[in-house]
Amino acid sequence: MVGLDNSLPTKNFLTRIQELKLESGATGAARIRRIPLYSDVTQEASVVDKEGNFERTAHIHLADGQTDKIYYMPVILPTDFIRGGFPSIHWRYTNGGTTGDILWVVRVIEQPEDTNDEVSILVDTTARTIPGVANTMTEISVDFTIIPNRNSTISALIQRTGGDGLDTNTSQTDVWSAWIEYIAHS
Repeated sequence: MVGLDNSLPTKNFLTRIQELKLESGATGAARIRRIPLYSDVTQEASVVDKEGNFERTAHIHLADGQTDKIYYMPVILPTDFIRGGFPSIHWRYTNGGTTGDILWVVRVIEQPEDTNDEVSILVDTTARTIPGVANTMTEISVDFTIIPNRNSTISALIQRTGGDGLDTNTSQTDVWSAWIEYIAHS
């Protein structure tokens, strides 16, 4: 074969691959995978880009003083999902303020394959303190409370409950991305 150095013994080649795996931290047993979540554009919150002409990353505004919900399009949990660990939902946001808490409500629902049943696998209502510096990109993650089945359809909602007394932040919040993270077979 052209480009193949036949002078290298196979054993040394395989040993080098194993060394590279160790250097990279890969174990060969499992790896973390991400499933991006895409918002439903018919939602209550507004989807915008800063310039109004899509020259910058689109994001979702969650205003202070009201309840804004982001509904995400359903995704199917892949068959490489390992049922030994809890998946988690993650999102990144910025906030124009420097003080206060944001009351986040997160819901994840599973519809197992071949059924019409829906199972609530995560309901989390937590007030989280914002960073002390305005417009700092912040990531939040919440583990599912129930382990879903492979090949299930997963639906998600992220909500800011700005009118609640536990939401003490008075600035607009922008959600930039969201995803589900899980452990997969290698």
